[in-house]
Amino acid sequence: MGTCQSLCWERDLLNMLDSNFIVRLHRTLKDQQFVYFLLEAALGGDLYGMFNSHQAFYAGCVIAALEHLHERKIIYRDLKPENIMLDTRGYGKICDMGLARFVVGKTNTQAGTPDYMAPEMIDPPHYHDNSADWWSLGVLVYEMMCQQLPFEDDELEDTGERLLAIRRSQEMRLDFPATCPAGGRAFIAKLLRKLPHRLGAQGGAEEVRAHYFWQGFDFGSLHQQAMKSPVERPGHREKDRRKKDEKPTKKRRGSGWTRELGDFGEFDKPSKRRVLAPALTQLVTISSRMASFGFAI
Repeated sequence: MGTCQSLCWERDLLNMLDSNFIVRLHRTLKDQQFVYFLLEAALGGDLYGMFNSHQAFYAGCVIAALEHLHERKIIYRDLKPENIMLDTRGYGKICDMGLARFVVGKTNTQAGTPDYMAPEMIDPPHYHDNSADWWSLGVLVYEMMCQQLPFEDDELEDTGERLLAIRRSQEMRLDFPATCPAGGRAFIAKLLRKLPHRLGAQGGAEEVRAHYFWQGFDFGSLHQQAMKSPVERPGHREKDRRKKDEKPTKKRRGSGWTRELGDFGEFDKPSKRRVLAPALTQLVTISSRMASFGFAI
């Protein structure tokens, strides 16, 4: 799959979405050298490193975003802290639809960030549906609550070998540090189950919200954005997360990638860079020489 087709799919998917929990696409532009995605501003930075508290609030934001996607038959496939942006109020918004796909039924494209990929995405023939996103949510909540990733990659550099190491680790007993609360452990354990027993695999977001971990959490207030955000000054998050007493999570190597089944060539990973436009919007520059494609957008 070429860069041109990938960009068209990402644009089309973004045009299908209208949620307070997903970064909106305002318009697209191009010149002779680049293609531009003009996106909604998310000036609070990303969620990575903000794991000391507020796990329920941001997990709730992610559930709302995934519900919106799944209602439109879209699998996200790249859930991770770096892809959850914060707006000026501190609310979380999913960004980057580069690996998302409109799917009726199942697909067998192996795509995502290895640490967050569900077992069925790793195992041949890689058939998966939107329940893979609920597995990724389990990994994300574990990372937020436990300050580390749940599965070991044996520090391998090769992507294929890393996937195999993570897959072996997924078959082992899931360990939690003593600091992880019992309700959080139960919720994570339900999400990190193989199909068909995974939380959300049958009943979707409604089933996920019904878990007792969410008892007393007002999802209605969250959806209306009437709930006060736990982060009052998201613009100062960068300084806050560099405090010496903050425990860093395990560093991840690489980002999302995709491979079509049977394609043994290099992975198609269009490079992106983000800049801030004067009108307080994020301008995503797709760093590819699109003129050679004759790309119209």
